[in-house]
Amino acid sequence: MDETTKVLIGTLSGFLIAFLVEPAKPYFQNREKLKNLRLALYKELIHNFRYFEPFLQAGIEKDLDRQFRYFKTLGLYVIRDECYKQAISSQLDLFYQLAEANELNDVYSRLSIARDSIAKEAVTARERKQRAIDAELAFVCRYFVMSVANGFGVGKFDKGILEHIVDREKYLEILHSATAAKKKRSVGVLVS
Repeated sequence: MDETTKVLIGTLSGFLIAFLVEPAKPYFQNREKLKNLRLALYKELIHNFRYFEPFLQAGIEKDLDRQFRYFKTLGLYVIRDECYKQAISSQLDLFYQLAEANELNDVYSRLSIARDSIAKEAVTARERKQRAIDAELAFVCRYFVMSVANGFGVGKFDKGILEHIVDREKYLEILHSATAAKKKRSVGVLVS
């Protein structure tokens, strides 16, 4: 085979390979973006879960009061939802490719309600009795935590990602909360 034929075959085969592989490139890029989006959303979700978790476990009235004072002091500053808002506003096509997209929408709507309750609490504290506000806020906080825990418990959220982003002790703690949330839900404890 002469040199021109080799070059021609090499060029054609290179073109053919590039033509066949090029459609697969966006698929792999999309998969990587989806993986990064999922990881970021889970990290944000776990951050919020850790903040709200004491409300699920607070059973003693005095302890609950202390948690509320802490929560109302830092609540608006500690709640994170930037990643979720970014995904909804500019990566909507990727977000809805996530298997857990609907569950995330549900959980983040509860988080938004909690944030609104905190803001409303500051305005209406003088108008309503403090206990009524605290009861409403406690309900919202517990409902958020139970929703997240239950999402991991029933498999709507990926436990593998959870295990990747938190240490083993916290992983087991969250799964324990999922079991406790499931028991409380079946008994009907989620009452304000």
